Amino acid sequence: MRAQCGDEDALRLRYLDGLRGWAAVIVLFCHVFPFYLLRSTGPSADSARRLLEKGALAGYAEYALASLGIVFYRFFTDGLIPVYVFFVLSGYVLSVGYVHRRRGEMIADQALRRYIRLTLPIASACLIAYCLMKLGWMYNQRVSGPSGSDWMKEFYGWPATLVSLIRFSLFDVYFDYSHVHSYIFVLWTMQIEFFGSFLVFCTLALFGELGKRWLPYGIVFVVVCLIDRTLIPFLFGLFIAELHRRDDVRRMLARPASKIVASILLVAALFVPVLAFHFVPRSAWSSVGSVTAVAIVVSVMMFAPLQQVLSCRASKFVGKISFSLYLIHPLVICSFGSWYFLALYERLDRPILIASCAILTIALSVLCALLFEVVDTWGVKAARRFSGWVLHKPLRGPAMDRKPAHVDATPAGESIGLSE
Repeated sequence: MRAQCGDEDALRLRYLDGLRGWAAVIVLFCHVFPFYLLRSTGPSADSARRLLEKGALAGYAEYALASLGIVFYRFFTDGLIPVYVFFVLSGYVLSVGYVHRRRGEMIADQALRRYIRLTLPIASACLIAYCLMKLGWMYNQRVSGPSGSDWMKEFYGWPATLVSLIRFSLFDVYFDYSHVHSYIFVLWTMQIEFFGSFLVFCTLALFGELGKRWLPYGIVFVVVCLIDRTLIPFLFGLFIAELHRRDDVRRMLARPASKIVASILLVAALFVPVLAFHFVPRSAWSSVGSVTAVAIVVSVMMFAPLQQVLSCRASKFVGKISFSLYLIHPLVICSFGSWYFLALYERLDRPILIASCAILTIALSVLCALLFEVVDTWGVKAARRFSGWVLHKPLRGPAMDRKPAHVDATPAGESIGLSE
């Protein structure tokens, strides 16, 4: 993968968009199933243990099958690891353009875009949440009892005001986040995303042009570990970008043995959610999530068949709407998803109610995310215009935006690990 001097966008492997998209889908599954619809009745990390205690299994084969099912269920409904995958991808995408060109103005360009690129979609989604609250269409408080999900009553139990909406969207979401008074409960990641992005910018600005930069990189890594471990995945993403540009590293990744290593890493990652729940203290979950996310990203880079899967049409679609899906699905769950459950929980059998509610909530979330792409694209363009205005750069025309056929490009300053 070679940088093109005339292309201002950062090089990025296209299949990582697919990885980002499916990670957003898993976050959606996490909130729909274990946190909401299956909070009190569905599989959980200790289901196998409870099955054994009740004597529900006839033998080891059934136990093994149930345990394997729980492992897959936990992995594909675990929201922590996908979030750290987002963070690693952010570190990679924000670094890769500079790593290939070593042009200092790229850092300024990305830094100027960052706040606007994040804030415009966030503020728009929060405005939708505000309107739903004012209209009385947030039913999550009322559905908490019938659904058995105490988690659902944690949100929107306070009066929404225009002042609080503006303050939250423009300031609190990054600098004074409160889970209790959040307009969208997934936005706890934005504070980490914002500071992690500028950690990458500062690290590259200070040490990126040094010939022997790995020693200062290591020092930064140790300092960040001591101060805030949730920022580690951004540095991991930077390190991946630095290493992946090397020809010897890419040759090593192309060796047959790499496929074996990638398979082992992916299988190990499957077991992390269950093992972490039982054996890892909560204070260490961020470190475990970071390492697991790195293992997944690196495995994808090493395993060509998985790259093909993550480059298919469905993967491209979920990659395109990933940030919109991340922002919008909590609103769908707390409005339509909760209303539907309340309207039919006395009329439908529980399995049918759960299945139909899940299908409709997921489908509506995807549809709304697709519509919200208009806002997300607006945020990308506005951020680019602002940066160009400050730096006195001419806006790129269609010819300059055209990508070379053999190059995968994306606007580095516009990526947040969730979106281009």
